Parts: sequence; C-alpha cells; structure tokens
Amino acid sequence: MSRYAATEFEHVTENALRDVARYLGADRAFVLEAAGADDYFHIVQQWCGHGVSAVPNALVGWRGPGEPLADLTSILSLPVAVDGRSWGYLVFGRRGAYESWSEDARKLATTVSIILTSALERRQAETALRRNEARLSLAVDAARAGIYEQDWPLDGPVRYSERLSEMLGLPSRGSMRPEEAVTWWREHLHEEDRDPTLHHVLEFVGGRVEYFEKSFRVRHDDGGWIHLTVHAKATGRRKDGSAAGLIALALDTTAMHGVREAMRRRGGGIPGDARRDRRRRYGHRSGIRNDLCQPGCPGSHGPWRR
Repeated sequence: MSRYAATEFEHVTENALRDVARYLGADRAFVLEAAGADDYFHIVQQWCGHGVSAVPNALVGWRGPGEPLADLTSILSLPVAVDGRSWGYLVFGRRGAYESWSEDARKLATTVSIILTSALERRQAETALRRNEARLSLAVDAARAGIYEQDWPLDGPVRYSERLSEMLGLPSRGSMRPEEAVTWWREHLHEEDRDPTLHHVLEFVGGRVEYFEKSFRVRHDDGGWIHLTVHAKATGRRKDGSAAGLIALALDTTAMHGVREAMRRRGGGIPGDARRDRRRRYGHRSGIRNDLCQPGCPGSHGPWRR
C-alpha cells in the first residue's frame, strides 16, 4: 500500500522489504513517513507474512521506537533521514511472544535503511528536477520565448524550440547541423549588428564574460526584420573557463521597439521619461510633484502658481 504512484523508488523498497523481512522471520514490515502530526505516519510501503492481513489505513498511529505498532510485539525500527532531516522509519516486527533481535538482524536492517535513504534522495532529486522543468516551461510559455541550445565546440546538432522556429522562420525540424547554423546566423543578422553580436558570442564562449545578454536585429525568412533580445548561460565551463555548451532564451521585442520609435518620432519620448520631463519643466519642492498641485496651494510652482 502506497500513497505514491509506482516508481523505481517503490519497486526498490518493496523488493528489499519483502526479501529482508522473510529472512528475519518478520510478520510485518513497514516504510513509514512522518505525517506532520505527532504520533502519526503515512504507510509508504508495507509487507505482510503468510496469513497476515495488511493494515487497511494509509495513516497509522505510532509513538515511535519502543512503542507498540499494530499487532506487533517485537519491533526492530531504524530512523530514516533525508538531507539531514528526519523523514520516517523502517520497521520490522513479529507477532506473538516477545523475541529480541540478533546483532546480524540489526546490521541487515541497517543496510536496508541505507538503500531506502539512497532511493529517497534520488526520488527527491527527480521530483525537484521535474518541478524546475515545469516552472521553466511555464515561464517560457508566458513570455512567448524561444529556446536555443548548442554544444561547444560545434560538433553536434544545434537544437531550438518550435516557438523559435516560428519566430525566426527556422526549419521546422527543430535542429540544424553546426555549419548550417553558423551560415544561417551570418546571413540573417543585420549588417550593423553582425560583428558586435558575433564578437560578444566569442567573448561569452571563451569565458571572458559569464553571461550573454544582447539585443540585435535578425531577418526573418519572409524578409521582415525582427528585434531579438537573447539571454544565454553556459551549461558548463571547462578548466580554462570556456563554455562546454550554451542554452539561450530569445524574446521577440519588435513590438516594444516599434512603440518606442513611434513615440520618439512624435517627439513625446518614451513613457519612462514622462515623470523626469515634468520635473525638468516644472521643478519640485520637498519631494512633491508640483505639477499635480491644485491652483493656489501654498508653495505651488509652474503653471498653477498665481
């Protein structure tokens, strides 16, 4: 009985629990995870001997080592900790008259607890990885960003997302040969941006800059120009500091550049300059935005002053 879907963790613990419990002559064996409430544990895994019925509840009350559990009289329990924090217990037990556990039994149970701890740490790492991947996917989708990946030196395929393919008009197959990718970028980068951008790439790959961030213009395969802002990090660094590969996030900022350009042409500047423009024009006093003062208010300046 488990409150988790069957995974490698469950298979490993189930097999180890069964084999060791039989060898020890146990009637029951449990993997118990602390439920957060005092004296209660989740039954993550349980094994029952011949003629012994399983505990039907997923939650069981137990005060801990030295205390009775279910119908067991002789209990061998070992604490399980993950990343230095108490997680739960591994428990083997016999019914009937009390019997002490041999030193060999304790050593074997300890070995199983080590296997269990290793499996738990691997499961937690895999869960954290899946969660981070889901967060990244959500962020990328929300930003409508494209992803670009390549190894360095260029000895493997360059990979990119479907979104980036749509954004730039790249082949829809999701990858290109290294030499094909180099040619594509050289032909599609704006001539004014080409050399500065490629120079920054070499600086980043060579380890002279840790992070790549640059905006440049790229020609779409339909002939139109796109303003692209790219953020990239190295997937690893060699001893000499050079990048072993990179992963990049690309944002289409064409619309933003269009708005800024339109406002400049109208002579209105950009929205972020509005407050500074008002202060330069009307001045300020004691931190008050005087252009918002009502006519006749004390100390007012600018067009409201009488």
